Amino acid sequence: MPDTINPIAQALGFTTSNNLKMNGTVNGISVTGYFQYPEKAAAAAFTLTAAIPCPASFTIRKEKKSDVFFRKTGFVKELTSGDAVFDALCYIDTYDNEFTSQYISDRNRRETIRSLFAVLPGISLKVTRKETAVSIRPCTPDSISASQVQAIIELMPKLTQGVLSLPRLNDNRAKIIDGAFIVTAAVACTVGILALCIGAIRYTVDDLSFAGTGALIGVAVFAAFSIIAFFAVRGRSSSPRVFLIVALLGLFGFPSGGAGIPILINCATDSGRALEYVMPVTGLSRTSGKSGTSYYIHTGHWKKQTGLTWLRVHRSTFSNTRVGDRVILSIKPGAWGHEWIESYRMVK
Repeated sequence: MPDTINPIAQALGFTTSNNLKMNGTVNGISVTGYFQYPEKAAAAAFTLTAAIPCPASFTIRKEKKSDVFFRKTGFVKELTSGDAVFDALCYIDTYDNEFTSQYISDRNRRETIRSLFAVLPGISLKVTRKETAVSIRPCTPDSISASQVQAIIELMPKLTQGVLSLPRLNDNRAKIIDGAFIVTAAVACTVGILALCIGAIRYTVDDLSFAGTGALIGVAVFAAFSIIAFFAVRGRSSSPRVFLIVALLGLFGFPSGGAGIPILINCATDSGRALEYVMPVTGLSRTSGKSGTSYYIHTGHWKKQTGLTWLRVHRSTFSNTRVGDRVILSIKPGAWGHEWIESYRMVK
């Protein structure tokens, strides 16, 4: 080990620097030093890590907008050291040319960190649930001195004093997820509502009308749960948010879209030529409800060997129709094999 590294070891309270890993205590701070020999690195290098226990709790507050060190990050709340969101609390990388301490709000803490960076440019800071760790990245002996190491150690206790302004973890990613949440819910609701409206104005009570109703119910539940989940997990780790999005899409979003989109596409194919089928009337029925009485005539399906098609008709048509009469169905082609009844007319 070159003698030029010995002053660093002496500043840390070690009597020798021949061992690869050194542990010690300086000013009440646990310090670990690592040496790298030339055969393991381009040059003899040194890494220092010192851990400081975190206080029991931090108060999180917003800074004024005029504070250049602050970026708006989310809700204001108080966290204790036991909260899961305390993980990966703060990470400042000083290899960036500009000093950005958007995670540190207290002026004294900012000045302390600024002093640390002024002492040695190769330093990085990471605050976790249990400790504040300051690391000096591998550097050659010529770039660090014993006085610099001692100055860093003396400044480190000040890092646990003051107030932290915590961001939501992965803030940019959370914003993207938030936006995707809202857009997905809005699109799903729009598709479902349009599908229901289109299905309601058709004369048929075939599969597509039920698909339209199911689409509306699905997107309504999806939208409701999405809004609840959006506020429930806001400001926390993005993992629960991603899980909820996938779960809600799988349970409600995709089924609703799968039911509603074909109906919308069917509507868009109105310009296609309609095909006419002559079908016999196989039955008649009526239903009563709060909105009045609805009248239906039953025919077989125009393509399927089995199946029943209900046509909602006017009362006069219902009264003048008998089993065995014939009805001409005008069928429009739709998406993925779906078809819908454009119109009908009775044949005597």
